[in-house]
This record gives sequence, structure tokens and C-alpha cells, in this order.
Amino acid sequence: MTDGKVTVLRAVKTPAKQAAVDARAAFGPGDALQALSTITDAVVEHGRVREENQTARAAIRERALAMRERIVANRQTLDRYIDRAFDSRDLVLTGFLDGLDKAIAAGNVELASSMADRIADVVKSSPLVDAAKAQQQEPSEPIFRIGRPEKS
Repeated sequence: MTDGKVTVLRAVKTPAKQAAVDARAAFGPGDALQALSTITDAVVEHGRVREENQTARAAIRERALAMRERIVANRQTLDRYIDRAFDSRDLVLTGFLDGLDKAIAAGNVELASSMADRIADVVKSSPLVDAAKAQQQEPSEPIFRIGRPEKS
């Protein structure tokens, strides 16, 4: 109000405002029901997909756990094999070294040379190499595979 006069502001009609008014007028109760139905269907679908994904994740966790258990069991088997293989190798080497000491002490050059050759043979060999050779003699799947599976 200025000097007792009232100024009336009129609404400005822009194309965007007019489009919004027209759009509101174009929607009816059927459109609202359709929108509600679409939202309900989307919520139901979301719940179904979520449950499927949770089930899939649970199955993946179970497979991973089983795989970890197999790895642990195979690791323990490998550890026991290596311990036993190297223990027996240690006993053999100890025996050959004792024999070498006795041959040297007795002055028996032929026996000392023979013991040295045997020690060299044991040192050159490895229980894991022996296992790989045994595996090559039997055509079958590898005993162990390191890395990702080969692609066919």
C-alpha cells in the first residue's frame, strides 16, 4: 500500500509455469492409481531381487568357506609330507656324513669317495621333485595346481 492505494500484483504466466499447470490438469484419478500400482510393483520387485541376491551371497559365502577348509586341509597334508620327507632326508644325510667321517678317519679313500657321491646325490634330489616325477609317470590330474584354473 502506497499513499492509500492498493497495488494488485498479477501472476506472470511463463511457458514453464503454464506447462506445469497444464500437466497437473491432465492427470486424473486413474493416473494416480497407475502410479501407485507402478510404485507397488517396483517395491515388490526390489524385495524379490534383494532376497535373490542375499541367497546368492549366502551360497557364495558357503562355497568360499568350504574352499578355505579344503585349502587348510591340503596345506596340513603338504606340511606333513614335507616334514616327513625332509626328516627322512636328514636321517639319510646324517648317516652318509657319519660314514664319510669314519671313512676319512680310517683312511679309506674309496669309501670316502663313495659316501661323498651319495651325499651329492641326496643334495641334488628333492622330495618335491620326486613327487613330480611320480606324478608324470601316472597320467591323471595334477596333485596340486598353483594359480587360477586354466581356461578351456
